[in-house]
Amino acid sequence: MTMKKSFWIALGLVTSGYADEIEKEKASWEVTCEVFSLPLMEAAKMKLSGESGAKDYARLVKLLKSGKVAQEEFLILRTSSNFEVVMEDAVEVIHPNEYEPPELPNQVGTGVAPPNFSGPLVTPALPSAFDTRRVGNTMEVELEELKEGQLNLALTLSLVSDLGRQVWGQGKSEAEMPRFAVQRLQTDFELAVDTPTLLGSISPPEALQPKDGMKRVWFAFVIVSEASE
Repeated sequence: MTMKKSFWIALGLVTSGYADEIEKEKASWEVTCEVFSLPLMEAAKMKLSGESGAKDYARLVKLLKSGKVAQEEFLILRTSSNFEVVMEDAVEVIHPNEYEPPELPNQVGTGVAPPNFSGPLVTPALPSAFDTRRVGNTMEVELEELKEGQLNLALTLSLVSDLGRQVWGQGKSEAEMPRFAVQRLQTDFELAVDTPTLLGSISPPEALQPKDGMKRVWFAFVIVSEASE
């Protein structure tokens, strides 16, 4: 059994605890993940043609200039075999996930003076608990060398988008809760070095679709090449 090592890369910076490990085992592979979007009709036509992933990739790159295809993501990391590597480009969003309901005050007045009814007596709904969500892109990779020109790739790609807030209730009971879109692709397969390979489709939800009504499909490709020094 091969002993796996792991380290963390965030925004291009390597966690200091593994600096010596990386120094001993220089990165020898470069993993490039690209995500393209195109209209649903064009996507269906492309897949019905039955071409290889490499030819589909070449076709998408060629169509970039026409405007029919857009490049949504471009992620690169370097790694060595049998390392679990994580690259993250994200920000932390702190948001409420629980609210206390509106309440009447326990006392409306004290002493001999009459209570003041000019201001509001009901306390509005207030956040009582918070959570943190990392919004952005994360790519996790582990490579295993099989034979000359062949690798086994375990890859997880996560794209998290902040869709703003959704309002619940009315008046004093009004509460805002966050909305997130999560696109996640996880796969494990063999691939050839320097060959564009289709990972799969990670199409966005309706909230991230164009407003002109033309639904778009996203395709993710990966290319693994030997890293130059």
